[in-house]
Amino acid sequence: MSCKNEIFSQPNLIFNPSFEQLDTCLGGFNALSNIQNFGWYSYSTADIYTDCALSDFYVPNNIWGIQNPATGNNYAGIQTYCTNIIFCPNDFKEYLTGQILISLKQGRTYCGSMFISLIDTSTIACNDMGMAFTNTIPTVPFGQTLSSIMPQIANDPATNPLTDKINWMEIKGSFIANGNEQFVTIGNFKFAAQSDTINLNFNTHFVHESYYYIDDVSLYELKALHNRDTLVCPQTNFSQVLKAYSDYDSYLWNTGDTTKDITINQPGTYWVTASNWCGTVTDTITVSVFDTLSVQNPLGADFGLCQEQFPGTISILPQYQSSLFNVSWSTGSDSVSATIPKEGVYYLTASHLCGSIVDSIQVNLYPAPQINLGNDTTLCLGQSMVLDAGENANYFWNLGDTTRNITVSNNGIYSVTVTNTFNCVKTENISINFEQESANILPSDTTVFVSQLPISIQANIGFTILEWSNSSTSQSIEIYQEGIYYLKAIDTNGCIVYDTISVSIKELSLIIPTILFSEQAFQITNLPGQSKLKIYNALGQLIYYNQNYQNNYVPIVANAIYFVELIYSDNGKENIYRGKLLIK
Repeated sequence: MSCKNEIFSQPNLIFNPSFEQLDTCLGGFNALSNIQNFGWYSYSTADIYTDCALSDFYVPNNIWGIQNPATGNNYAGIQTYCTNIIFCPNDFKEYLTGQILISLKQGRTYCGSMFISLIDTSTIACNDMGMAFTNTIPTVPFGQTLSSIMPQIANDPATNPLTDKINWMEIKGSFIANGNEQFVTIGNFKFAAQSDTINLNFNTHFVHESYYYIDDVSLYELKALHNRDTLVCPQTNFSQVLKAYSDYDSYLWNTGDTTKDITINQPGTYWVTASNWCGTVTDTITVSVFDTLSVQNPLGADFGLCQEQFPGTISILPQYQSSLFNVSWSTGSDSVSATIPKEGVYYLTASHLCGSIVDSIQVNLYPAPQINLGNDTTLCLGQSMVLDAGENANYFWNLGDTTRNITVSNNGIYSVTVTNTFNCVKTENISINFEQESANILPSDTTVFVSQLPISIQANIGFTILEWSNSSTSQSIEIYQEGIYYLKAIDTNGCIVYDTISVSIKELSLIIPTILFSEQAFQITNLPGQSKLKIYNALGQLIYYNQNYQNNYVPIVANAIYFVELIYSDNGKENIYRGKLLIK
């Protein structure tokens, strides 16, 4: 017989509540372990009964007797109590764990129920049946008591003895969820010694135990109204039907109506208080008329972007996004926003509750900030330069200044980031070099012989001569004596620069040997270039002559006297040396 008592018309939160979804026709001991993918789990030998199983687990006739399903074609079975140490040692029990379709919400009231029936061969009825709701699947060693969990819904032995073997008995109750519960477990959560039992007439067919069929497990949230807040289209004769869930014992609307459904003739906020065995709940609904004018301009006002902000984004204003659907942009996008590559006019087509709209928006290109620090430049030491970042709204220099102008007097790269009144940003930099006063105008320091004086000191090309240390203003000067000479000049950048040269003088000191050994070279120390050497014997005969003597004459005759004549140049003047040379 079917005795399902559907309390709510809202969807059942228990997945596969009557064990109807099976991958094959299953039946038998521990058969529920084979349908874990269909919402139920068992870590002991829970059983399944179907109308296509073998005879022992057939519906309605099975090994324990006769029972039609409460709903559908199948039901399950578990053992909840046993005292026989041979057939059910260690207080053997079975549990069923089912999956909840959505996690329960904290603080909400939920109503649960299940239908059970005692098998014909049980000699004991166990009144301690319950439903425990948990975040995870509870585990327990095979066949042992799951005593660590307190069921939120438990049978009341005083008012509902579980002794009926013909009809289905309902166990029901309500609880407030802690939040995130995802599983329901069914069984007896007490040890045998603490269980409330009723001894029935002894039947020799089997042992002393309690075994129950289970069917039609349900879980619903306690709420009264089908719908939440509602928008309706404008209409000449306003009329809407508000519906509460069925099977409450009583209803009371804020309009004074006491029926399940009411018809309203104007928008507003309405609430209903409904009561049944599970509890009393008040639900509120606001019915509003959709304002079609409010979505005529969902894109808002035209606006602009700076060049660096492209590609940019245009979007439906947040307050309109939930009201529009079937969105289509002229860019091809179908989401609440679209990417735009450049300035221009863009279009949106969309639907709403009561029709459709077309809107457009123009995106302008804002002008970039005007800034020109000039070219990289070189200044004279001691000078300064004012850098001007132009007429803009905000300034930030790499030195930390936030003014339009800064004055610089040191070498470096100076950078400024400016923002104009459109919030467009631009950065520019300039390199400034300050010259030192010293420059390479003159040759390196030098040393000359007295005979080389005077010497000419020539300034390098590219400088404008201002004044030498001898007051000369020519490109070069003649030096007649040693000392430090300085030059003041102007370089190509117009900067005054200075340089010095040190001139040292040494005497030309010839060392001419007067005695040599045979086959020893006649070498003259400090011999100037282009010197002429003549050597005569004792008879006055010329035996050697070289117009550019290189210290390479070697006499070969010993014990002789020669006469030497050396003609050399000293600072352009010709000098003659004459002397004797003894060869040993």
